[in-house]
Amino acid sequence: MSRFVWWYLGCGLLLIPYLWGGLVWDDHLLLSDGLWQLESIGDIWGQSVQGGLIATQYYRPIPMTIMALVPSVFGLHLITWLVHLGTGLLVYRWIETAFEQQTVARIAAAFFLLHPIQSEVLGWVSCLPDILAVHFGLWAVVLVQRASSGVLVALALLVGMLCKEIAVVPIIAYGLCNLTVSDLRRPPLWLLVSMGTIVVIWLLRRWLGVETVLPPGFDDVFWVSVRTIGAGWFGLAIPYPLVPVRDVWVLPLWQVGLGWLLCLTVLFNAKVRMGWLIVIGALCISLPPVWVGYLAAERYLYLASLGWVWIVSVYLVHDNRYSHLQSNRWRPTVFALCVLLGYGHWTRAMVWSSDQALFSHATDVLPHSGYAWHLSGMHHAQKAEFSEATDCFLEATTKERHHHQSAEFYLRSALESDRVAEAFQFAEQGPKVGLSRGYLEVWLQLAQKTQATERVQELQSILAQ
Repeated sequence: MSRFVWWYLGCGLLLIPYLWGGLVWDDHLLLSDGLWQLESIGDIWGQSVQGGLIATQYYRPIPMTIMALVPSVFGLHLITWLVHLGTGLLVYRWIETAFEQQTVARIAAAFFLLHPIQSEVLGWVSCLPDILAVHFGLWAVVLVQRASSGVLVALALLVGMLCKEIAVVPIIAYGLCNLTVSDLRRPPLWLLVSMGTIVVIWLLRRWLGVETVLPPGFDDVFWVSVRTIGAGWFGLAIPYPLVPVRDVWVLPLWQVGLGWLLCLTVLFNAKVRMGWLIVIGALCISLPPVWVGYLAAERYLYLASLGWVWIVSVYLVHDNRYSHLQSNRWRPTVFALCVLLGYGHWTRAMVWSSDQALFSHATDVLPHSGYAWHLSGMHHAQKAEFSEATDCFLEATTKERHHHQSAEFYLRSALESDRVAEAFQFAEQGPKVGLSRGYLEVWLQLAQKTQATERVQELQSILAQ
């Protein structure tokens, strides 16, 4: 056990650089402009996240309360780091109880803690709901394994689902793999309290008007789902290159295909069925926001990594692999792998240290992503770097798929950076129908500055309708 403690602490030290990260992406909207300005903590518990200003489909009162009460980026990173390490301990207990192999459990815990895909949840404090939900969701499974009180199981699951709905996936996967016909006739207490907790959360969301947001049309739903699930499986096995803006439309199709091949291969191995269910459950529950935003974030793979750890553990235990782990020959290899993964986390912590580093990295890794260029433009615009923002938004509009406001924000940034003639020509050569009011208003301002009288009159007439 003493060796495991040193190993465990070593994994924690390799993740230390994330503690000094800054506010990135929508942290500004959620925290500095939102929760840290909140006058009443009670408001968090009676509505969706910030009353729907962030998203009407999310009800996550526990992490929102923590973030409101801890107005410190370092403090929130510290909480995230500690909970992640705590989940590593739960992974050890989960695997050790299931297979009765301490060596495999130690490797599984280290693998979960240091998997490269964890960089997003560790570097982005807005991912605290994911960290907490996975922690308490796995805790519920460990309590069931240890035949603990049904009240404790229900409490762990309730807390997890009040952090994020994904907490329900591990207990469902456990039930599907371990329940027998007799259990269905006379359900065990943990099953009853788990189902009751799920119903309570569902009723609470209905009462508060928190509903899942679906895309306005379903034309792309099938292919977005195929790409998201395939890329998710591939990312668990080969998590490189890591990219914060995982635009599903520019992820290589060969990766998607290999991911599906891996998914189907694992499906037909009954020994790893629980891991398969956790991975596929995590990916499926992440689909609604991906359908809307087309970004299959790495944070969605945090829960899936639990299932991947289970799959790897099964392959280590079976097929005569465990006998090799009993010798000392494996230790230098595992140690070297941990150091290598730790070095990767140190470099990723720098990427997640600021918006500038984050979105510059995104456009470098996915230069064909209109969403990556759009988000980079938003960063520059928020810092009043309008010339750089103009270039980013213009680059976004050249991509086959881009954010629906990229063109409008290009015109606004160009107006602010005195690139009026260029922006007016862009508007004149662009589409003339299906334009938003914001786009028409900034086009009118450009027309006035270039003294295009006829266009001014036409746009004023359209806006007056």
